[in-house]
Amino acid sequence: NGNPTDPNNPATPTCPTCTITPLPASPAIRLTKTGTFADANNNGKAEVGETITYTFKVENTGNVTVSDIKITDPKVTVTGGPVTLAPGAVDATSFTAAY
Repeated sequence: NGNPTDPNNPATPTCPTCTITPLPASPAIRLTKTGTFADANNNGKAEVGETITYTFKVENTGNVTVSDIKITDPKVTVTGGPVTLAPGAVDATSFTAAY
């Protein structure tokens, strides 16, 4: 049982018999980049003037809220964001790019 005077095993006034065990913060995100090729002349080849549109799916796989998430890519200009994601949240629409 918790002890309000023990910082390693505290209880709260609303639940004096509860034990609270702080978990270490573990921020983590997963990024999935997906490209869709627009073959304007349907010949199956990438040619000048045809584009690849990219979407970016960001998932908070950690146990804390992650704020001010921005995406950069050395090959394209990414638009959108920044975003904030709570644990378990997913954003698949805020960031896009075209090449």
